[in-house]
Amino acid sequence: MAYRTKHIVEYGFLRGATALMQVLPLRGALALGWVLAALMYPFVAKRAAEARRRMRSVLGPDVPERDLRRWAWTSWRNIFFNVVEIARAPRWTRAEVDRLVDYTEVGKLLERQRTRGGFTMAVCHMGNWELAGFTVRLLGLPLFVMMRGQSNPLVTAYLNRIREAAGVGAIERHSKALGQIAKRIRAGEVFTILPDIRAKSPDGAVRVSFLGGEAYLNAGTCLFARHTETPVITAYVRRVGWTRHQIVVHDPIFPDPSLDKHDDIARMLTIIMARFDAEIRRDPGQYFWYNKRWVLDPSFG
Repeated sequence: MAYRTKHIVEYGFLRGATALMQVLPLRGALALGWVLAALMYPFVAKRAAEARRRMRSVLGPDVPERDLRRWAWTSWRNIFFNVVEIARAPRWTRAEVDRLVDYTEVGKLLERQRTRGGFTMAVCHMGNWELAGFTVRLLGLPLFVMMRGQSNPLVTAYLNRIREAAGVGAIERHSKALGQIAKRIRAGEVFTILPDIRAKSPDGAVRVSFLGGEAYLNAGTCLFARHTETPVITAYVRRVGWTRHQIVVHDPIFPDPSLDKHDDIARMLTIIMARFDAEIRRDPGQYFWYNKRWVLDPSFG
């Protein structure tokens, strides 16, 4: 396959940066990420302004501008911190998990999977959501995801290799993926999905209230629960300072077979997004406000 020069350059930079992140001590690697975030921040001024606008629309007119600016910077910096930690994921050890992650509530997930089998876990774009997957997999949860390709195929392949090296299973997005996911959930595995992304089309999308607006979301999160008669469990990651993380797990949401399928999916999605809404408002700097596919964007695509 022939690759564009841009793709090759991006891939080369990523591999070089990843190698550096892996050899540096954690705080040194994060410090380098901080410097890169600070150097690039002036060049994303429009995106930062859009992030602040999104926050203002969600949090209201009374929030001081200085808070919006602080949260916008923290959200931007965390993108780089997340990349650093993902680059180090293949070498992530149980000792590091014990030292850096408060995973007390993960016990709920392990117990449910051990005694009752597979389920769907919904995680929103807070903290380092990828690191949560690596952590719970290392703790023994049989986790898998559906891969979403990047615009650069070399980067996509490399990120998938990182996930595989960290023990996170993956299914490529294709016509038979839905059946494969349901089969693996029934076999006792845990499917992890990020539902806070706007659907590409209104066809089949579910409209729910989220962050003070209307979000059109894909039904997959709850469709699998409904189809396999298993619950959805919501969770999110909170970054504590630079290096520590806390994984928070909520109570399971069960499908209701007495309801119409669409009504039941809408009910479950409403509960899921209400939980995430509350957590985002509690600590806005933890959320990924820079997502190009903004969940409340009035357009599709």
